[in-house]
Amino acid sequence: MLAGSVNQQGELENFCVELLKTLYDNPVAFSLRDGDGVVDQPIEHRPPIKRYRLQCYAIENALLTDPCLVSMGTTWDEFQFAAAQWAGEHQEHPDRASIEQLARSGDRLRHTKIKKIRQLICAILECKKPWEVVVGQAIGALKSEDLANSNMLIEFLGAEMVSDVVFRNEAYKAA
Repeated sequence: MLAGSVNQQGELENFCVELLKTLYDNPVAFSLRDGDGVVDQPIEHRPPIKRYRLQCYAIENALLTDPCLVSMGTTWDEFQFAAAQWAGEHQEHPDRASIEQLARSGDRLRHTKIKKIRQLICAILECKKPWEVVVGQAIGALKSEDLANSNMLIEFLGAEMVSDVVFRNEAYKAA
């Protein structure tokens, strides 16, 4: 289920805690929250719900990680060049300043809301895929070995969530 607000997500979690206990013997459910600029504040699990907070502002911020950029056929340096070129050619565009800020950012605006420019990022890179597909494919390409190595996408998503949710499917496939 999708929640439209933090309060609604809390209500859905409460509902699920009660409902799941009546349906299954050992239920497990997952709840994923946006980071919303909250840094270093883990969220506690509420069995049977395992709760996670993204380690970036929102899922669209993952679009700027190296694995997502690679899936669009580029690198961060190439994006910065393309963004500067695009900004020079689109002086009147209402999102030009946001794109320039992103290109200058040392952390790729990891903890900043980029919702307004997420599709524009793909357009600047001439990527025909929607941002959701790019991020989904990059997450789908993760391997359990990536947990032991430096991987920017895992850092943005949160290693515990990736281990518990993304790779949980690998355990079921192996069984």
